[in-house]
Order: sequence, then structure tokens, then C-alpha cells
Amino acid sequence: MSRVFGRVDPTTHGERKVLELLSQLDEGWNVFYSVGFVDRQGFDRQREIDFIASHPEKGLLFIEVKGGKVKFDDSGNISQWLESNWKVITPELQLNNARRVCLEFLKANGVDAFVPARNVYVFPFTKKPTSGLSQELQTCSIFQDDIDELPNIIPDLLDNLHKDIFDNSTVEKLLTPCLVRVAAAEHSDENTNVSLAIPSLTSIANCSAEDFTSMRDIRSALLTHRESLQSIWWDVINRKSVIETTIGHEIVQDDSVISLLQETQSLVSSSFVEIGVFGQVKRGKSTLVNALVGREVSAVGMLPKTAIPVTIQHSVEEGGTIELNDGSTVMVSLDDALFATTQESRKKRISDGSPSVERVTVSLDVDWLPSEARIVDTPGLSDPGQSADYESYALNELDRVSAAIFVISYPPGIEQHEIQIISALASHGIAKVFFVVNMWSDMWKKKGAKQEAAEFVQNLVVSSQTESSQIDPKDAKVYVVNLGMATDAIESGKVKKLQESGIIELRDVVEQYLAIGALSRIAGGGARRLLSASVIIDKTLSERKETILNPVLLEKRREELKVNIESSEEKLTKIKNIVSAKIEALTLQLIPVISEPFDSAIQRVSSNTSREQLRNVQSSLGLKFSSAMSALTTKFQRGIIEISDEAKSNLISSLGVTTWEFSTSGLGSEVFSTSFMSESMIASYRPPSDFKIEGLAAGATIGALLVQGATAALIFSNPVGLLVAALLGGGIGLAGGKLASDKGNSQEASTEEIQRLTSKILEAKAESIRKFQNEISLKKELLFKALKNTRDSLLMDADYELKNVEVALRDEKSKKLALSEISDLHARLIKVVGGLEV
Repeated sequence: MSRVFGRVDPTTHGERKVLELLSQLDEGWNVFYSVGFVDRQGFDRQREIDFIASHPEKGLLFIEVKGGKVKFDDSGNISQWLESNWKVITPELQLNNARRVCLEFLKANGVDAFVPARNVYVFPFTKKPTSGLSQELQTCSIFQDDIDELPNIIPDLLDNLHKDIFDNSTVEKLLTPCLVRVAAAEHSDENTNVSLAIPSLTSIANCSAEDFTSMRDIRSALLTHRESLQSIWWDVINRKSVIETTIGHEIVQDDSVISLLQETQSLVSSSFVEIGVFGQVKRGKSTLVNALVGREVSAVGMLPKTAIPVTIQHSVEEGGTIELNDGSTVMVSLDDALFATTQESRKKRISDGSPSVERVTVSLDVDWLPSEARIVDTPGLSDPGQSADYESYALNELDRVSAAIFVISYPPGIEQHEIQIISALASHGIAKVFFVVNMWSDMWKKKGAKQEAAEFVQNLVVSSQTESSQIDPKDAKVYVVNLGMATDAIESGKVKKLQESGIIELRDVVEQYLAIGALSRIAGGGARRLLSASVIIDKTLSERKETILNPVLLEKRREELKVNIESSEEKLTKIKNIVSAKIEALTLQLIPVISEPFDSAIQRVSSNTSREQLRNVQSSLGLKFSSAMSALTTKFQRGIIEISDEAKSNLISSLGVTTWEFSTSGLGSEVFSTSFMSESMIASYRPPSDFKIEGLAAGATIGALLVQGATAALIFSNPVGLLVAALLGGGIGLAGGKLASDKGNSQEASTEEIQRLTSKILEAKAESIRKFQNEISLKKELLFKALKNTRDSLLMDADYELKNVEVALRDEKSKKLALSEISDLHARLIKVVGGLEV
């Protein structure tokens, strides 16, 4: 077994799966989980590597794990489902940068020998795509198809050509301090991953955080409990007992547990308390942020400006940090950071081909903002000029922040889209919402307008809530402000005017919430989510226990298997009858596709006698038939595969066995091919010709040749000789011209030719339909053979399963082991929760 180094357990199923497999490597391998390095050449960027596997006689393997949902497109782009959205990722760039920094670090600290190194990309839950892989990913990736072979693949990735490449103890000494993601608290109990000193979830839910110091302890406890619950849930869904496997009991991987754990991670993992500013486009969000901060930090203008979230935090030194979509982070000046938030910057980066900006954080001196709190300005929602990406940026922030400021403009007041967003706030885990009405100056001066607007908005907020997203009425307080007045007051330095704008009152309640109120809400929200996950886990364990303790389930399974085995032949016959009926229906549906080009040709022949048009009918028929066959093949393949899939499902369900193989090889191949008539049935048009003039000319020449000697003599002796020669040649020419004459044919085809063409078209149609029906019969026989082979294989499985069930009915030892496993899992759960009632 390999030696594993890490300060915490993996936090995702993908990393946990890979670590489990890497731990099976032979002795001599060291595996380091979650290693981080500081890239001094890259503006102190943090580079992290999921796993580094080292072997002193082989070298180093740098392993990047991309679990969850990952998709590849034909252009080579890779996207991963993160924070409820598809995000483009660049694992090659990410790992190559981190690998460079790691090797530089090792070399600078005494590992100066040659170190063979190779990248490995692991996609544990993604099938290998047929296209869209770069050369590096094609040769250096391991997908779901081969994930279980990882311990066997890893040793062969590095050639064993060197001995004693480096001292393993030296690498261990250097990499161990680089392990990141330090646990929130030390684990004192290996079985439960929970220290007895850590407060239980029940106690955390009933207490309150009074300051940031106490909140740090509560956050650490919640993160530790979250990891423990994830570990328990992993064991619940992956460690079924022998008896449960025999019964065929399926444990559904309830997505709600994972969602609750992820929500808790998002809520409490940050060391900052964040409040997000949301609202529809052009409601004054950025202006409000600038007024709260006291200077322009979010772009404003007649057109929407903010393109990405802007985070503001307190710091004596001004500056900014830009997070790019390639995973890198760049420290910049405040002005550069502010420019990076704008749509203008986004367009420039697209044209330059530069990595896009995911987030910008600006640091400046905001004396009222607690040092561990931050404000987040988001892009406007429902901006017709923005892409869907902009709105997704804003909505993703709902899963990050612990409180929200929702900005509404009055007039017009709340619109339908805003009501829908308000209804969704609580479902995103928002603990507190400040509703801010930005009132226009002409309305601001009217008596009673502020109170009227506040009551109007508050009533709408309360009435728009659903049972699943209920906002506490005391949290529905509305603050009416005049942002235009506040901006003018800040620019002119008029404190009284700023007070009248309502911005000071709003700032005071936000400050008080960020300093105290947010902490208890975050702590309680995290604890409640984890308690909800605990309820689901406890229910699943109870169902497993009931399954094992109830022998009726085993008896029922045995009887089901017996009946299925005995009636398998009858069931197969019924399925084959269904298949035959569906194939017959498919045949009737597709024969018109074959007939159509022939029927169309017959119709054109019957309405035409023109030779030219009839010849065109014959020549175009081949093309139309080929096009029809292409459509026929597509429809046939789709239909026959649907029929075979349905037949397979019916067969599997009828036999009640979960293990099966089903081959449909050849079912989706070309339907059929046929030769086509190549000889033209209609002759081309020829006009009549008697060749009289041409015959006279040729005959004169022939006559002169035939009597040339006699003619010459007559010319010299008597003129009558010339006349005789001419007459003789002309006669021969006329006779020859008559023999060579051609009557031609008319431009209208004869009845015999039209009948011959019609007959050939009908013969080709009949031949095509016959060949199609023959192919259909062959496909049906192939499908019947596949069904029979599958049935035979399933019967063997069913018979084997029946024997296992009969053994399980007598196997008390397995029952005890299974119940002991469930008891241990339940004990671990109780220690996390802190009480007997989960």
C-alpha cells in the first residue's frame, strides 16, 4: 500500500474516489493530497495540485481531478457544472502552471537530480468523449471507463529507466509543509472525524455568534461536521452489505444531501461575511454601492456598465485583485481593477483573446465596514443588452452571500420579474434581505410619498413569498432613499443633505448587521442545513435496517425469481410478438418512402409524351431514389433501435435481474442497396434526312473515277463522252443517297417506348420493396437472436441470484455484520448531531 499525506479528507466524491484508488498503489509510492505553491513569478498566485504521486525510481505524477458533471465539445472546450452553472475550465493550463512551480520549488530546495514528471487528468464520472480532446488529454487522461484500473495504470505512466532518481524522504520533507486546505479542527476520533471538543450541530443551532472570534470557532466546527456527514453519506451509499446486494436493494443517491452539504460549504467556508447588492438593470445598484462606500467604485452611466461582480473590502492600502477564468489571480492597481469590472473591458479582452475576468475585489479605506465583511455589487438582471452570462454571474452570487440588498426603483415600483426573484431569495439560502427603494427626486418631495412607497413595497414582498421561500415579516423592512441626492451630497461634501437622502440610516443598519447579526444567521443557517442532511441520512439507515431485518423481502425475492425463471420462455414469446408487430408497423410506415420517387415518376410519364422530358424523368429517378434511401435509412435506424431498446427493457424487467448484456450489432447498419436501370428506355430525337445533295456530289466523284480512262478519251475525241460520264456518276450518287437516307423519329415518344419505360419503373419499384422487406426480415431475426442470447444469459444470472437468496435466508452471520455496519454509521451520525433524535 502507498503512503498517503494530507491534512484533511477529500471534500468531493471525485477526489475521494481517486484517493481510494491511489492508496492501493504498491509500497514505495507516496501520495500527497491537495498541495499548494506560491508562484512568485506570477504576482504571488496560488497554484494548487489535487494529487502528487512520487516514486524514487520512477519520478513524479501530477494529477488533476475533475469530478462531477464535465462535458467536452468538438472545438476542444471543456465545461464543468459549478455553482449551478456550466463554466469553461482549462485543466491543462492549470496543471502545467502548477507543475512548473512545483518543480522549480523542488530544484531550489535541493532536489537537483533529473526528475521525470508527467501530468495525469482524471475524470472519474465522465465517459471518454469520441471527439474534442486535445493531444495532451488524449494521451494523459483517465475516464470513468477505466477509473477502477487507476492503480494498475499509474505505474506504467512513468518508464522505470532510472534508479534512485531522488531521495523520497527529501521530497516528503519538502511537500508536506505545502499541503493546503488545513482542517478547521484536529480530528481526534478516526471513526467519526469529530473531536469531542467540537460542539454538536444541535448546540450550534441553539447558540449565537457574538463576534468574529466566536464565529471562527463555529465556522470551523460546521466545516468539520460537514466533512463528517459527507464521509458518512459516502459510506451509506457505497458500502451495502452482502445481504442487501443479494436482495437487490437500491440506495438512491439523494441529491438533496449533496445540495445541503454544498450550500453549507458556500455559506460558512469564507472567512468573510458578504452582503450582495441585487436588482434589475438600471435600478441604481452601483450608485447605491458608491453612496455606501463614499466614492465611485462601481461603474455607472446611462447604459448598463457592470459586467461582473465587484467585491469591496476594507483596507488601509488601496488596490485590487482580478480573478481570471483560467484559475489565475492577478494583483493590480485600484484603477485597473475598476476598469476590469466594465463591459468595455470585457469586450476588449474578447477581441485580444485574453482570459476573461470572473471576479474583481477592490480594497480601500471604508472606516465603517468591518474588516471581515465585504459588499458585492452584481450585474443587473434582465438587461436586454447583456448576454445570459451576465445574469448568471449575479444569480450565482445568491449561493455565496449571507445577506442581500435588493434595489427597487419608484416609480415604477416592483415589476413581475422582480417579484419572482424576491420569491427565490430564501430558496438560495439568503439569511437577511434589505429592500431599498430608490425614489426619484420629483416623487421624493411629495408629502407622504416615502411612507406610501415603503408600505406598498413591503406588502408586495410579504405577499409574494411562497411556503418554501418564506421571508420573516420582520426582515421585510423597506428603506427609502434618494440616490441622486446622496451622490450630489457626497460630491459637494454636504453632510446634512446626505443624512436627508436616507443613505446614512441604511448604512448604519447594514453595518450593525455585518458586525453582529450576520454571524448568528450564518451559524444557524449552516447548522440547520446540516441537520436536514442528517435527517435524510438517518432515514436511509433506517430503511437499510428494515430491509435486513425483514425476511419477507428475501422470501418475496426468491418467489419472484422462481416465477420469472419458469415463465421466461412465455415472456420471451410475448416480447417477440410485440417486436414483430412494431417492425411490421415500421415497415408499413417506410414502404411509402421507397414508393414515392417511383410513383412520382410514373405520374410524370403518364402525363408526358415528350422524348426530352421522359428521358429526364428516367435520369432524375436515380437521384431521387438515392435521396429517398438516405431518409429511409435514418428513419429505419431510429425506429429499429427504439424497438430493440424497448424489447431489451421489457425483457430485463420481466425477468427481474439487474445484470445483463444486450448486443444490437448490425441493427443500425445500411438498410439495403439496389442496382438501378442504366439503359435509356426512350431514344433521343432524330430529324428525317434523305442525303440527296450529298449523294450527287459523292456519285459524281465515283463516276469520274470509274470511267476516268474512257472519259478522257471521249473528251479529246467527242464532247458526248463528258455527258455520259456525268450522267453515269449522277445515277450512282442518287442511288447511294437513297440508300443512306434516314426517316428519323418524331419529338413525341412512341406508345411502345412509353410502355417500356413505365414497365421498367414498376419493376424497379417492386425490386426495391422486395429487397427492403428481405432486409427487414433479416433485422428482425437478428433482433430475435439477440433477445434469446440475452434471455439465456439472464436466466443464468437469475439462477445464480436465486441460489444466493436461498443462502442469505440461512446466513445469520451476514445479517449481524450488516446490522453492525449500520449501527456504526448511526453512532457516527449521532456524535455529529449531538442527540438521539436526528
